[in-house]
Amino acid sequence: MEKISIGNELKDSYKSVDKWVKSGLNWLTDINEFYSERASIEREYSNKLKLLCTEHFKRKAKNSSVLSVGDSPTITPGSLESASLVAWNELLTQTEALANERLTLANNLDKKIANDIIEIQRKYDAIRDKWKLLNDELTNSRDKYYEEVAKSKKDYDLSCQAMEHQRSKNEKSSDSEKNKLKYNKKEIEMNNFKNNYLIKINVANRLKDKYYYQDLPEILDGLQDLNEARVCKLNSYMLLSTSLERKSFEKIIEFTNTVDEVVKQNLPMLDTAMFVKHNMNSWKEPQDFYYIPCSIWHDDETMIIKSNELEELKIKMSNANLTYDKYYRICENEKQQLEELIQDKKEIMGDVFSEVKMKQKEEFFKFEDRLIKNNSKCYW
Repeated sequence: MEKISIGNELKDSYKSVDKWVKSGLNWLTDINEFYSERASIEREYSNKLKLLCTEHFKRKAKNSSVLSVGDSPTITPGSLESASLVAWNELLTQTEALANERLTLANNLDKKIANDIIEIQRKYDAIRDKWKLLNDELTNSRDKYYEEVAKSKKDYDLSCQAMEHQRSKNEKSSDSEKNKLKYNKKEIEMNNFKNNYLIKINVANRLKDKYYYQDLPEILDGLQDLNEARVCKLNSYMLLSTSLERKSFEKIIEFTNTVDEVVKQNLPMLDTAMFVKHNMNSWKEPQDFYYIPCSIWHDDETMIIKSNELEELKIKMSNANLTYDKYYRICENEKQQLEELIQDKKEIMGDVFSEVKMKQKEEFFKFEDRLIKNNSKCYW
């Protein structure tokens, strides 16, 4: 972009330029407040995150054993935790690190930006005051000489009146030689005042030209440089703020990546395996039921197949076969539906328990719907 000079483009515009520059400097107060308040918000966010993590670390410690191995394990787990708790602990740890990072960002916004902006505002305002002082001195000097021009004009006018008065007096007087001398004296005085007036005019014009074509343009360009330096400095601060935030986000991404790495190792079967390991016992299968003869009627476990008893057994067998056929068909049908649902679930979710990865909500809705339907088919 072509260089613009306020001093060349805007004539006699010190007041408007000065107000514009001052408005730009005053605006730095708003910028400072923005970054100060932003730092305060980040600091508050950091503190709340830390309190949240502290609370949940306490809860985790309290429930760690129950969540890992249940209420009454046969083997004490010691300091071991389930894979899910390890993943949860890592998430809390990295969230705490994230809170510290937000606090670092808050401190940087305060120290490296907000505080510096106020310092720059004071420094640049002092420079503006110096330009103002210089302009005041030059205008005072100029106006003072303008007053001398007016004074010399007044003196010249008075000398002209005195000259005219003496001329009129000469015309009425008979002492021509004496009046002539006075007339010549007044004429000389008038001419001297005229010359002085002309000199003052020429000096005032040169001062005027110097002020409007040399001094004032320099002052306006100085204010322009000051304002452009302020914009340049503000750009630097805004770029610094985005750089600080970007670096903060990069560290936060590192924290979240660490959580991802730990969570992806949390295979659902790991919690199950730990629970099983710490709850194994010497279980024995209950004994089968066996025939116990009546204490008052001695008999053995052989079925009675006499004619009357046999007929009753045949009726029971027939009814049992009908019931068996009915439920066999139902079970076969339900079994087929269950197999279809399981296959459908695998197609929807893939091998969901063998790999930890993020699933869309819609996929989980479908999966959970199949899970409920599978559950309803397990009565057979």
